[in-house]
Amino acid sequence: MFVCLLFKYNFLSTEAVKPTVEISGRVYVSGGDLVDMHVGDNLTAILTTPVKINCTARGIPRPKMTWKMNGQQLGNGGNYKTDNSGALAIKGVEDPGEFKCIAENFVGQDDASSFIWLLGMFCISDSLRNEMMVTKRRQFLARMDPNPNRVCMAA
Repeated sequence: MFVCLLFKYNFLSTEAVKPTVEISGRVYVSGGDLVDMHVGDNLTAILTTPVKINCTARGIPRPKMTWKMNGQQLGNGGNYKTDNSGALAIKGVEDPGEFKCIAENFVGQDDASSFIWLLGMFCISDSLRNEMMVTKRRQFLARMDPNPNRVCMAA
């Protein structure tokens, strides 16, 4: 005699739930000290500022957390490190841009972003680069420039 028992896939009698990333909305400005922020916060900082971006997500089963910077997957190594809690540690900000936390399980995914801008950055077009004098460079405002024909340098 054989007995077949079927069990529904669940966790403690709870149905699977699509991940939801919790977001914040604060704005930080840093002169170089460690910034401990939450995804959804934005930062303007000087070059090499250390940053930790925390990312909290809920879902059943527990979502896998990954990070992208300007659309490129970030892993552990070099300037970036992720931990089991979903946080991204940046040893020292070198590039401005969008840092996106992605939470995913088999039910679906959710994401949220923080933006980091750098003080002391300036962008000039190729045609003006050779005409600029060093003393004039500091007059440019810090900004991200999506134009691929521009060169951005630290002031």
